[in-house]
Amino acid sequence: MEQLTIPLAEIQVTGNNPRTLFDEEALLDLTESIRTLGLQQPVSVRRMWTACGGGGTTGVRYELISGERRLRAAQRLGWTEIPAVVQDLARLRQLSELAAGENPIEALEPQLMLRRLDENLKRASLSPLEEGQAYLTLTDLGVDVDDLARRIGLSPGHVYARMKLLELGDLALDALRTGWITPDRKSVV
Repeated sequence: MEQLTIPLAEIQVTGNNPRTLFDEEALLDLTESIRTLGLQQPVSVRRMWTACGGGGTTGVRYELISGERRLRAAQRLGWTEIPAVVQDLARLRQLSELAAGENPIEALEPQLMLRRLDENLKRASLSPLEEGQAYLTLTDLGVDVDDLARRIGLSPGHVYARMKLLELGDLALDALRTGWITPDRKSVV
C-alpha cells in the first residue's frame, strides 16, 4: 500500500458501495468536522489503467474502494485533491485465495465488496436494507454466508435475516426505509 494525494477528478465512484443512502445531516456534520479538524483517515482506492488517446499511452485513474462520505465532504469543501491509500491488488489477490483458473479481476470483486461493507458497518450505520443488499451481492459473487458472517464478525442468522428483508412487499420496505418500523418488527407487517 502506498499513500498519495490524488486529484478528486481522477477518482471514480462505482455503484458497488453498499451505502446507497447518504444522510444529509450526517454528511454536513462530517464536512464540518473535516473543515475544522482535517481529514482523519484517507480514502481507499485501487489503480485503474486507462487508454489516453492517440499514442497508445496509458493513464492512471482510481476506483474508490472506501470513503465515499469523506470524498463527498471533500468535494463540498471545494478540495481539488484528497489523501488516499492505494490498495495493492496483488495483495488483495493473495487474500482472496483464488481458485485456479479464476479471472483475477472478477475474483477481486468479492474482496473489494467485503472491504466496502466492513468500512460501512464500522462507520456511520448502513440501513438494514443496504446491509441486506450488500450481503446478497456478496453471495451472488460466490461468497458463502458462513464465511461472510465470520469475516464481518456477525452471525449467519443476522446475515440471512438482513437478506430476507429484501423480500418484503413495497409497503413494508417503505416503512423500513423511513424508520416507521424496525427490522425486528417486520413480522408484524
